[in-house]
Amino acid sequence: MSDIIDKAQEGDNWCLYKALAYALEMTPSDLNEEIMQFIENKSDTMINGTPLSDWVSGDSGLTPQEYSRKHRDRGACGGSIEMAVCAHIKKRNIRVSEWREYPRGYHEVVL
Repeated sequence: MSDIIDKAQEGDNWCLYKALAYALEMTPSDLNEEIMQFIENKSDTMINGTPLSDWVSGDSGLTPQEYSRKHRDRGACGGSIEMAVCAHIKKRNIRVSEWREYPRGYHEVVL
């Protein structure tokens, strides 16, 4: 994986938005708002064969509107829903890797 950029992130709950925003040359706040607006207003969009509203409800028990309100807060972590929406609206592939000591190096995480 030679295209990995190793950039330390502050250990807060917005590390996902910071990492994605860095790669997209955006601010984390702007990216979060774009993702939350999409979840709020386009929840009927099919992502991997499932309506976004069903994914949000099944994962959180919230409506897309409730989920969006909650996840605009800097205390709410982003996860697979946010990555999928970001990939969809930005028309990008997103790969997640983690550092492992053995075997030493970055290893792709399958979500």
